Amino acid sequence: TALFGCASGESEPASEAEPQAAAQPVATEQTVTDDAGRTVTLPAAEQLEKIYYTSPAGQIFCFTLAPELCAGTTMDFTEQELANLPADIVDLPNLGPLAGGKDLNPEAIMAAGIQVVFSVTTVEPGEKDATNADDLQNQTGIPVVVIDGSFDKTAHCYEVLGRILGKQDEAKKMADYCTKVAADVAAAVATVPEDQRVSVYYAEGPEGLQ
Repeated sequence: TALFGCASGESEPASEAEPQAAAQPVATEQTVTDDAGRTVTLPAAEQLEKIYYTSPAGQIFCFTLAPELCAGTTMDFTEQELANLPADIVDLPNLGPLAGGKDLNPEAIMAAGIQVVFSVTTVEPGEKDATNADDLQNQTGIPVVVIDGSFDKTAHCYEVLGRILGKQDEAKKMADYCTKVAADVAAAVATVPEDQRVSVYYAEGPEGLQ
């Protein structure tokens, strides 16, 4: 604000504007402790443009939360499957899954410019998951984050991904939906007497053993 003096009848020159506060630096990195207890430093959410995953489970979480960031697929899709997938991922290359470290293509991952890899497990992460993540990270120089994606941790997995990718609102919607569906199913099952419940075997693979 300019100040004016009246003693001499002449206006004083306006004081110099106070310097504005320096702009806060934009974060370029974030550090997380993953579900295997590993501390991982990776690009900040605003810096992320390409992500990958080591399994179909991780692929599903990322496809449904941030398809525009996905840099590849872990498998080839049929025409029927492609018709039901987000447009962002229809033409993505198959970079393979991490199956005992044999099928994933580290060179292709590095060449694709991927900035972070998510290792989403279908059971509680163990020592092997941590070791595989460390091996892949050391081999490629790309941060690998282990996340528990087991059934009871579905909402948790979305929440973790949402924080890392800067998509908290979208992740909350997905987490809330999954929690509600699981609760609805549990409530429906609870109305069926134990002796009337049927068992189910979910089979995959050409011989149903996958």
